[in-house]
Formats: sequence, C-alpha cells, structure tokens
Amino acid sequence: MERHQHRVLLLATDDRDREGLTYLLALRGIAVVPARSSEAALDALRADAGFCLIVVDAPPAGAAALPILATDRTRRLPAVVARAPGSEAAEDDTARGCHLLAKPVDPDAVRALLVRDCPASHARSRASFA
Repeated sequence: MERHQHRVLLLATDDRDREGLTYLLALRGIAVVPARSSEAALDALRADAGFCLIVVDAPPAGAAALPILATDRTRRLPAVVARAPGSEAAEDDTARGCHLLAKPVDPDAVRALLVRDCPASHARSRASFA
C-alpha cells in the first residue's frame, strides 16, 4: 500500500511566519500549500480537494479566515488556529470546532494532529482492516 502524503493549507499573512512554518513542515515530510490571504486560501480549497488539514495563523489572518473555516467545516477537514497564548478569541475558535495551537507553532504538534485527524489516514487504516 502506498504511503499517504499529508498536505496542509497554511494561511498566514506574515511572510516570515508563512515561509518559516512551510519550511519546518516540509522538513517533516508534510507538503504545504501556503496562502497569503483568505482569498488565496479559498481559491486553493476550490482547486484542490487533497488537503488533510488547514492551519490558520491568527491574528492577523484570523478574521479573514472565517470564510475558510466555514468552508472547511462543510468538508470536514480538521482546522488549526494558531494564536498568541492567552488570546481572548480562543473560545470562539474552539466553538467552531478548531484545534488551537500556541504561537509560535510547533511543527511537531501539527504533525501529531495530522497523524491523529487526517481523513485520508483514517480511511486508509479502515481499508487495511477490511
């Protein structure tokens, strides 16, 4: 059976944050499609159904990410919102069903969420027991 390649859609408006996390996730074998804006992220979601996880670096991307998280919920993709520790908006994110990670984002924590929550991984493990 072919090994699954995890793919993450990363929305981060800060160039350094986006490029840094893209690099760190790639080192862990995770393919990343970076998006600078919510519009670019929505375009990526519309064009590609192969994402395992959406990561939103908030703020400043948080408010702009609401349409993406709504789209994400209809697809049942796990979503992660990265926030500064003690953020008041964290309760809203968890109410939307998002995982929360403290900033700076630990790429190993993202990988652990992928292993646990990736829809394709679950489908593959169910198929291996059939």
